[in-house]
Amino acid sequence: MFPDLELKEGWVTVVCLLLIFLCVAWAIQAAHWAEDLGVVQGTALVGGIMGILLAKSRFPNRTSHFLSLLAGSTWAVYLTTRALAESGGLYFQVGVLELERRLGELLHLASSPGSSADNYVFVLLLGLLIWIMAYFGAWAVFRWQQVWWAVIVCGAALILNTNYSTEDLTIYLILFLLFALLLVVRSNVAFRVQEWRQAQVGYSPEMVSTVLQAGLILSIVLILMAWAAPEALASRPLQPLMDRIGEPWRRIQNRSAEIFRDLNYQNEPPLASMGDRRMWFGGPVSLTDTPIADVGARNGRYWRVMVFHEYASNGWLSTDQDTILVGENESALSFPELLLREELTQTVSMHRGWTTNDALIAAGQPLIASLPMRASVSMVTNVEDMIRSREGDFFPPAPGDPSVLYPREPLEVGASYEVLSSVSVADEISLREAGTTYPTWVTPRYLQLPESLPERVHLLAAELTEGLENSYDKAKAIESHLRQIPYSLDIPGPRLGQDGVDYFLFDEQQGYCDYYASAMVVMLRSVGVPARYVRGYIHTSSDEGVYQLLESDGHAWPEVYFPGYGWVEFEPTGGRPALVRRATQDPAAALSSQLPPRPPERNLPLEDDGGSLLPEDVPASSARIPWDKVRPFAALALLVASSGLGGTLWWQARRRRRNQFLSPAEQVYDDLVFWVRRLLRITPLAHQTPHEYAGVVVQNMPNGHEPVERIVSYYVEERFGGRQVPAETTTPIWREAWQAILTGWVESRLDGVRRFWWRFFPPKEWEEPES
Repeated sequence: MFPDLELKEGWVTVVCLLLIFLCVAWAIQAAHWAEDLGVVQGTALVGGIMGILLAKSRFPNRTSHFLSLLAGSTWAVYLTTRALAESGGLYFQVGVLELERRLGELLHLASSPGSSADNYVFVLLLGLLIWIMAYFGAWAVFRWQQVWWAVIVCGAALILNTNYSTEDLTIYLILFLLFALLLVVRSNVAFRVQEWRQAQVGYSPEMVSTVLQAGLILSIVLILMAWAAPEALASRPLQPLMDRIGEPWRRIQNRSAEIFRDLNYQNEPPLASMGDRRMWFGGPVSLTDTPIADVGARNGRYWRVMVFHEYASNGWLSTDQDTILVGENESALSFPELLLREELTQTVSMHRGWTTNDALIAAGQPLIASLPMRASVSMVTNVEDMIRSREGDFFPPAPGDPSVLYPREPLEVGASYEVLSSVSVADEISLREAGTTYPTWVTPRYLQLPESLPERVHLLAAELTEGLENSYDKAKAIESHLRQIPYSLDIPGPRLGQDGVDYFLFDEQQGYCDYYASAMVVMLRSVGVPARYVRGYIHTSSDEGVYQLLESDGHAWPEVYFPGYGWVEFEPTGGRPALVRRATQDPAAALSSQLPPRPPERNLPLEDDGGSLLPEDVPASSARIPWDKVRPFAALALLVASSGLGGTLWWQARRRRRNQFLSPAEQVYDDLVFWVRRLLRITPLAHQTPHEYAGVVVQNMPNGHEPVERIVSYYVEERFGGRQVPAETTTPIWREAWQAILTGWVESRLDGVRRFWWRFFPPKEWEEPES
């Protein structure tokens, strides 16, 4: 009826491809990163349509790409400008000028590190990226005939968005998988139909709809099987790749977070993102009693994971950029000589796998560990500080005072490591007398506050500390005030662009540990007391010397710097037990505090009074594989085996139905044609005799010359000579032919891999030696 609308790939391919693009756009909208994200839906749809039209056109590649980039930029700017004008009640022309001004601010970010880009600039750039994604996907399907490239790129975008959003985006992932599998099935059918048309092979028009129905059923079954697969298998095959790209990716995250500070970053529960270098103020959290690790120690309360330095209105950033490698049982972390601290040995046993990008757990200031580590630090280059530290007046952090420690090798479930830490046992009188002579490396970093901090936060901090002369009393006054604020995990969170501490102190006036700790650090910095925000775990009771850390033990607390004593913890969170500190030193502690403190010795094995807590014949990072880890793999293996057995029985039943009216010679010839077409892509042509077809086949699988010729001969003799060939004769020959077909298929795949490799690494030409 409409011959001009006929599409060889099929209109189902177009619909499925556009729905894949829309699934990604809908998931981004549902994540609520910013307002007016409807722009990405428009760019995904129009970009996909234009990509299909250009891919089907006769324009050269470069011309098509240029036209797409020009159209995509124009369309994204138009949609963003319209959204900006409508939100601000502006005329469209004024919206264009406003967007141009905000784009100009983006160009000045390199020279203005403290500034940030506008959210509508983010929406514009995101819309342009989605346009490029849709155009690439359409080009891959309709110009390159490579449908998997479209699926992989769109799937990566969807997974990335889902991974960093706290919204439930499962429905979009399911729809994406469904449409992607249908797209693969329909594209494969279209490719086969083109082959059959070129070979003038007849086929039923109803076959396409039948295959699509079967593909839909198969897609649903595969999705259900994937959802039922053991969670223990998640991401393990990709872990080496993630370990390799983890640090560069973190830097990209940190830089993008600095540029787009006003986005609606959704804070994960403390345990879900414990290793992330950003903390975002968020809304309600729900923590479970999932075991994380067991810590064997004689005492303890706080188990540090990561330190954060820079405060922004929407959260915290860990800004250490230097990395040092620490060997096993090597004290490469310089630690200054501090007063009233004691060493604590801990044995940490993992209840889940730990990758090289998962932060390690340790109390206080780590000194030595029984496994190789990467430490994130900020090197001190101030020579004056280094000289003064030898005199005992100032204490540099170079290269110690790490903000986070990472294992250099993955740790499996059940693995253990030992760590020796220095923890503070300072009393109240000592901290009151510590003074305010801070090292020069402390004050610039740990007194930082954004200019956008509301004035009423400064005023409240000044009011609470009025008349107090030492840092300890100021910290206790702020801590006491915060502990009176009700504790609640069910809060809506600050609105877009609102300062998190201001929201907690004056608007919501309730919250959880992230808000308590942030408020105390910010108010202390406001009155000139260096402080920092720390994330980790809190557990105050042990079971025979073992502290069982659960997900619900995830916690955040402030640490305050006292000259001569280092970092000291405080507890402002009302939902946690108060931190009780000794009022004064006992005589033994007083005597020891007057003696020169002993610096930590280097390159010593970790030992405590009872010896090593790890068995001597078991490496520290060795993994014990319990049955609870083996069961998921066994269940998956059983599922795969059952599916394979069911598929084999189904295929055999279908083959019997298809061959029930064929003789043994016709059956093996039919199987030969089917599998050669399926695996070697050789289809018998209409003008070929069976022997001519056999000659083409054996050229592609020389090892099958004899069985193929005999199968064809039996078929010709029976079909045209009237001679019946028994099944006892044809069955062994088919086994030989089947082995030859598989060998030919493997060799063709290896040849394809070699050609792909030689495209980038051409083989050296053989030179005959001169005689």
